[in-house]
Parts: sequence; structure tokens; C-alpha cells
Amino acid sequence: MQKSNFFLKLGVLFAFVLVSAHVHAEIWVVTSADNKQKLNMADVKQIFKADMRKWESGKSIVLVVPEIATVEGQVMLSKLFEFSARDYKKFWLQKVFKGDVSNPPETKSGESMKQFLKAYSNAIGI
Repeated sequence: MQKSNFFLKLGVLFAFVLVSAHVHAEIWVVTSADNKQKLNMADVKQIFKADMRKWESGKSIVLVVPEIATVEGQVMLSKLFEFSARDYKKFWLQKVFKGDVSNPPETKSGESMKQFLKAYSNAIGI
């Protein structure tokens, strides 16, 4: 009985550390090597909320996002959107329903993000 209590406390501590890591995580924004545009945090937020849809060159921005269940996805939610996973889904559903944009593709890993960015020279991801 005491062993299970120990593991329960250890699991709670581990979950707390993970949540704390999400709050203090940095965000890395990645674009294709062809893209030379400098971005500040306000620009990045506009891009990921689909409010900025073209690069300075006039080319359309191809947005790719991490799955929200991943660490990268949680960082994206906290740093760029500042709302919950549920609100994030609702946000995109409204944009898609209005016909403003299509749902951005999601990646499960940094490697799949890297492959997507190689394939699309106008892409941006986290």
C-alpha cells in the first residue's frame, strides 16, 4: 500500500515538473532556408492565428503546426494563443467555417516538421 502511495506522489511530482516546463519553455519558430524575412513575436502570433497570410515577398505563408498533444503543441498554445486546447480547436473551426482558411496540417514530431519545411519553401512551423 505504501509503495503505491509513493508511486502516486512520484507521478504527481513528475506531472507538475512537466507542466512547469511548459510554462517556462521557449518557442522556436522555423522557416525554410529560402525565407529571409525577420519576424518579431507579434508577427509570429499574427501568422499562427492566420491574420498574416503573406510573406513580404508576396508569397502565401504555408502554416504547419505541431499536434496539440505534443510538448511543442502545448508550448504553442501557451506562448502564441494563450488559451486552452479546446479553445484552439474552436478557434480553427470558426476560421475554417467562415471560409477564411483551411485547417493547418499538424506534425507529430520535429522530424516530420523538418520534412514539411523542406517540401514547402513558404512554410513556417514551431
